[in-house]
Amino acid sequence: MSARTEAPALSDALPRMLTLSTPSGPVKTHCPYCAFQCGMNVATSAAKGEDLKVEADEDFPVNRGQMCIKGFTSAALLDHPKRVLGPLLRGADGELEPVSWDIALDFVAARIAALQKAHGSSSVGTFGSGALTNEKAYLLGKFTRVRHRSRVALSGLGHCRDSDALALGLELRGDHAADHAVGV
Repeated sequence: MSARTEAPALSDALPRMLTLSTPSGPVKTHCPYCAFQCGMNVATSAAKGEDLKVEADEDFPVNRGQMCIKGFTSAALLDHPKRVLGPLLRGADGELEPVSWDIALDFVAARIAALQKAHGSSSVGTFGSGALTNEKAYLLGKFTRVRHRSRVALSGLGHCRDSDALALGLELRGDHAADHAVGV
């Protein structure tokens, strides 16, 4: 079993972290933001009580103690006061209002059906994330093709770190990436 599959997701680690009265140490998990799934350690801050502290996992083979800004700031998003915790729809006044999941999903299904009726099946598509496994990317594509009869399914697997890969390739070729203005 790989280190990636042994670590719980950050969202799974949070309830465990907040219910510990005296943490015995950091919880090993992984960053949810891209395909690298960097290892991270999440712990409560001793000085501030419930505040979470995120550090790169020195022992994780993918990132070996390094992490990008998204990973380092990930804990700040978990309890941000403006974080959306449930479905919202615009009311008659144009303001977002909380609704049940049944109402939200019925609304989305009706809008998808209306768009496809008006503009064709491929007017609706899906876009995944670099954090998708190959199996999940395959299922996303199949769902899009079979359920929506659309040909527009992008897994996101090839785009998450395109600019980094291009810069690395230029450096390895001897070109200095900083000397290039590249749009990806």
